[in-house]
Amino acid sequence: MSRSLRNGLVLLAVIVVVTFCTIYFTVDLSTWRAFSYFSLQNIIAALAVLAIGMYFDGRRLQRLVAMNGYRVSMLGILQVIFGNYFLGLLTPGASGGAVAQVMILRSIGVPVAKSTMIVIIRTVFSILFLVFAIPIVFYFDNMDIPYIGHDSLFYIATVFVLCCVIGFWLFTGVWGKTIAYRLLLMLHVKPRRIRKTIRFLSDLNDTLRILARHPRDTLLVFVESGISLCMIYSILPALLWNAEQSGPYGILLGRMIVLNFMLYFAPTPGGTGVAEGFFILLFKNYVPSGSVGILAVMWRALAEYLPFFIGMYFVLTLFGKKYLLHSDAEHERSGC
Repeated sequence: MSRSLRNGLVLLAVIVVVTFCTIYFTVDLSTWRAFSYFSLQNIIAALAVLAIGMYFDGRRLQRLVAMNGYRVSMLGILQVIFGNYFLGLLTPGASGGAVAQVMILRSIGVPVAKSTMIVIIRTVFSILFLVFAIPIVFYFDNMDIPYIGHDSLFYIATVFVLCCVIGFWLFTGVWGKTIAYRLLLMLHVKPRRIRKTIRFLSDLNDTLRILARHPRDTLLVFVESGISLCMIYSILPALLWNAEQSGPYGILLGRMIVLNFMLYFAPTPGGTGVAEGFFILLFKNYVPSGSVGILAVMWRALAEYLPFFIGMYFVLTLFGKKYLLHSDAEHERSGC
């Protein structure tokens, strides 16, 4: 059995176990009554907001590619987006998603160096939107997370925003390369790694200069990032459409922003287990009684598992057995 197939089966088993536990420990006698509002319209609404989110995600990526001098069809863009979901779900912190994006962009004519920078900027814009949104969420939502007070959350989020802004300013200019070079020398990093780091910062500076030359398109990329994320995070409100005991849309959307930001740091592949646990913690008082576990599973199925299988189809269609064999060969060479 190949390593890729084995990993896929292990992930499937984990998902099944997590799904079973999530439902088993949250279902009670009120569950059936809580879902009396639910109909096919809820699923259609959830799929509609997901499709809108994916469209704007594709538009911003297509715009970034065009700003760097390349043209990619919307089909190619969708392959990149869904490929990101495929490998992202298989790796902790969705780290494999970036590899998938670069790999697919390279296959459709964008050089590796440019693909890498485009993927990084795309990810940075997503994280920046979340970083700027989180202090607003904490300001209006008296969120209760164990061992962390509400005021502490707000101040932590604000400091995080400032750190991102300062770090972005420091490490994207000449000063950034100088600081990085001296820091790496102090840490006795090998010269080869120092050269790679300085080259990476140079490529990043080139990409940022391109963004600076297109301020209107750069602003549109940020706006499209926000629209895309808000639409994808609106899956839960769509599933709760017509429910009597659900929280306001603003509260639900804000908590989804916090939840998805935390998943960037989840140690499990695709945040499996962590996502369901935090979902129950954040939404148990804002959804109909007895429905939080089932809603957690439905949210994951629509937001992650459905795009995962579409991405798997695209990746295997593009690369087929060559991708799987290459993956196994790399694993064997690493000695793992």
